[in-house]
Amino acid sequence: MIAANTITAAHADALLKATPPEQRTDYAPPKPDEPKGDPLQQIVKLERKMRQVQEKYKRAEESYGSELLNLVVAKGYPKNVL
Repeated sequence: MIAANTITAAHADALLKATPPEQRTDYAPPKPDEPKGDPLQQIVKLERKMRQVQEKYKRAEESYGSELLNLVVAKGYPKNVL
């Protein structure tokens, strides 16, 4: 189109709007956020959260067997009654 000199402002505007921002030359990628606070405090906070997640996982793991058994029995009971 450029060689034929037939490009219009509307066509150029449509191309600009259809092009993803990452592919344009005027695009500046967002800068990553700077970590806030002391790195040592962040590590302590992460360790605390990991400990909480591990405790929740252990509780779920402990109750999984009995809950599964209850569900299997509850599913089979109506089948046998009917």
